[in-house]
Amino acid sequence: MGESRVVEVLVLPEGASQKYTASISDTSVAVLGEPDQSPEPEPKPVTGITLDRSTASGVTGSQLTLKASVQPADADDPTVTWSSSAPAVASVAAGVVRLLTVGRATITARAGAYSASCTVTVTAATVAVQSVTVSSPGGVSTLDVGSTLQLSASVLPSDATDRTVVWSSSATTVATVSTSGLVKGLTAGSVTVTATAGGKSGSITLTVKASTPTVKTNLLTTPPSLPLTTNGVTMTSLGDGVYHLKGTATAWTGFAFTSKQMSAGTYSIADSGNLLTTKGLGFWVRPDELDGRHGTITHEYTSAWWQNAQISVDAGTTVDLDVHPWLTLEATEGKTT
Repeated sequence: MGESRVVEVLVLPEGASQKYTASISDTSVAVLGEPDQSPEPEPKPVTGITLDRSTASGVTGSQLTLKASVQPADADDPTVTWSSSAPAVASVAAGVVRLLTVGRATITARAGAYSASCTVTVTAATVAVQSVTVSSPGGVSTLDVGSTLQLSASVLPSDATDRTVVWSSSATTVATVSTSGLVKGLTAGSVTVTATAGGKSGSITLTVKASTPTVKTNLLTTPPSLPLTTNGVTMTSLGDGVYHLKGTATAWTGFAFTSKQMSAGTYSIADSGNLLTTKGLGFWVRPDELDGRHGTITHEYTSAWWQNAQISVDAGTTVDLDVHPWLTLEATEGKTT
């Protein structure tokens, strides 16, 4: 008793994290120093991960942020890794998702052995129409009654989402416009044609003019020889009178004199049969230049007009024609010499 000995414990390597506890079973032996009382720390592995949403959507060119929560909050390693099933559609970094092209992508967050996902749908961004401009070929701003004019509409920007053009006319009695921008003149007057796309519009003002009859002659035969006798009636002079009659072309081979309007086209109007009188079987027509102010024949007869002829007129126009009989005809609207 009273004898002491020193017991040294050497732990290698130095700085080891594990601790070594020494003990002496003989309680009669005194031990110098204080024993280590710290308990071993409990490991805290990841037990789960969640995202703040399971679906998300947006348009191309935008971005959104996903928030991940790791359980437990004080896990030993709460590191989150992100991935995208379609990085060309939507890429992700640290929870920030960039929407690149139209499509769908699954964004996944992983922590430890656990993961959570969000389905992201990307749609096309809407590009608004900035302007609509209406134009005509060569800048034409007039058209005749019965004629048509094709308009075009330029919609900017070229990648606008809604480029559908809707056409309208401010005066449908003056001119109509088709879904493709084709304008048809109906009556004389002024009309504004408008093209609308994506909430923007452009317009053009057109003037519709009354059409002036156009008479063209094509000499086909030579004058008849005189004297000429038909059905017992003899004509000895080419200057036997001029009959002024209103005419409406009814067929390519016939011409009936009425007070109605002529349809568009070219008509053979000579030698058309017994239309005015029971005494004659034919007549000659002298189409000539028209007076634009009155729409009537202004030139007097000359022997050169004793020909078969063709006449072309615009639609909806009443034309006065000079009829030079080579028979005795009974005209219904007067005779001048």
